[in-house]
This record gives sequence, structure tokens and C-alpha cells, in this order.
Amino acid sequence: MDRKIKAAGDTWRCRLSTEASAPEVQPIVFFCITNDQRPYRVVEVSRERIAGPDALAELSDEDLEALFEETRSMGYPRDYPSYGG
Repeated sequence: MDRKIKAAGDTWRCRLSTEASAPEVQPIVFFCITNDQRPYRVVEVSRERIAGPDALAELSDEDLEALFEETRSMGYPRDYPSYGG
């Protein structure tokens, strides 16, 4: 399930990714939907903290905003449906 948040002056759609750097982490990807020139952003969270396909639904907006603050830019814009399932 995707979620939307407002952060850094824009609206972002976030989703869980299937592309993890290690089995114990769950990547969360943020795609800017108000400015297609913004690069997508990723944060990796422990699977103990984020587990299951509905994990984003269980987080508050404040939790998602805090996770957004921990993201790193992936360098260039990318359309969100094409990224990692």
C-alpha cells in the first residue's frame, strides 16, 4: 500500500520496495509527485520495525516524515510504478 506525505515543501508517495541491500532491511522509497524533477529518495529500515505488506499503513504521518528525514537521494528522478514492485 502506498502512502502520501508532505515533506521538504512537496508531496511524496512512499512505498515498500522489493529491492533490499540485505535480508534484514526493508527499503522505503519516496517519489515526489508535485515536482517530477526531484530525485527519488530511499531509506532502509530494520525488518523488525517494518514487516509485512501493510506496514506503511500502521505508521503515523509523523513516523513517515521522520523516516523521510533519514532518506538519501538516489540522484535522478524515476517514475514510482517502475521501481521495485
